[in-house]
Amino acid sequence: MIVLGKAARLRVTQVLGGRRWHVANHRTIREVEQHVDLADLVEVIAFPAGPVAGLADATSKDLAGLRAPRG
Repeated sequence: MIVLGKAARLRVTQVLGGRRWHVANHRTIREVEQHVDLADLVEVIAFPAGPVAGLADATSKDLAGLRAPRG
């Protein structure tokens, strides 16, 4: 995150050929999503076997926004 003027911005960059290139500055995560697959920014870790607290009570509507891992 950077501050331009008095407003916070999310900076999007891309590394190509060992150099970092500026792509865009955005105000919201929705705008960043135009350039970046946000799922790629999430670290996937293995959970221990067994039920996950609170997940058993989740409805399909609660889970609709989750994406399956790529692979």
